[in-house]
Amino acid sequence: MEGTKVETPPMPTGFSYVDGTVDDGYIIQDESGNQFVWVPVEKGQKLQINVTSGEDIESITLTDPYGDTILTESNVGTSYSKEQTPTINGPYVLNVKTASEEKNFSLGVHSLYAFDTMVDWMLTDEYIKSKMPGQTLESMLSQYGCETVEEAYPIIGAEAKGLYEDKEEYKESVNNNGGFYIGRYEASEENGNVAVKGDVTPWKSISQIEALDKAEQMYSSLSGKNFESSLLTGAAWDRTLGWLEETEEVTSFEILGDSTTWGNYSDDDFSNTTNLANTGEFSQTEKNHIYDLAGNLGEWTTEAFSTDGRDLRGGSYDDSGSGFPASGRDNDSPGFSNPRIGFRLALYL
Repeated sequence: MEGTKVETPPMPTGFSYVDGTVDDGYIIQDESGNQFVWVPVEKGQKLQINVTSGEDIESITLTDPYGDTILTESNVGTSYSKEQTPTINGPYVLNVKTASEEKNFSLGVHSLYAFDTMVDWMLTDEYIKSKMPGQTLESMLSQYGCETVEEAYPIIGAEAKGLYEDKEEYKESVNNNGGFYIGRYEASEENGNVAVKGDVTPWKSISQIEALDKAEQMYSSLSGKNFESSLLTGAAWDRTLGWLEETEEVTSFEILGDSTTWGNYSDDDFSNTTNLANTGEFSQTEKNHIYDLAGNLGEWTTEAFSTDGRDLRGGSYDDSGSGFPASGRDNDSPGFSNPRIGFRLALYL
């Protein structure tokens, strides 16, 4: 993957710089002390395809994580180069065929502001053994009639296609500005309004409908603003997790398989509690200056699971870190609320 990274993020009206860098978490805050962190998304990202062979290449095919063919070429000689624009996150498979052999190559993408199928993160021995006792990667591939993980990607990706839907309205903003801001902390309540501050009780027992309204209204009275506040989208959630993995703050297994090392869960190994924590209470939950993406409260997003279902991400203090890791999805009706549910904001310029 190649793209252009913004070195100095744009500043929302009424905010100022606090600490950090684009690489480890660029923190800003407003005049009331509400803090957000810049999540970078490289602009103009391209998949670099470069193939050289000792014999003529009969065909080249590139499929996306859902198994849809997005590029096909035939009889290209002994070498081939092309830049291809990715459309979704996940593993792309490049198939190269000559007269004597056929090979598949995986091109992983987790850096777009888009949904992430995370199939390539799932197809590891560590993940499969943790989620499916007695299974191995080899036995899992055999169930799909595959010998390699590259063969299995489009099959499993196709199973996930169309399962989740989300708003696209902020995609242009993110691509134009090279990123977005995410709430450093889970949202809390301050005199009936939303706050994004540390060491306070998160706003719990809130419906998705109310969370949407509160997020969008947080800065509605600010005149001349150059940004919008929103409930976090599914694409923003997935991109943030991809960024944490890119920067080696956490591993893909700690994102997808078991997040007990960095989330307040019922079975985590650092909090010594099975209760809700204050925002940013435990240092172990801070990754690139963002707190509690894993555990503490399941967080509403704009993601739709169905006509009458909305997605919650990340699990809660009452869940296990393996049952509801940071990438995990749960869903309920948009009017539902309980003490294990909260939300988080994003800012789009």
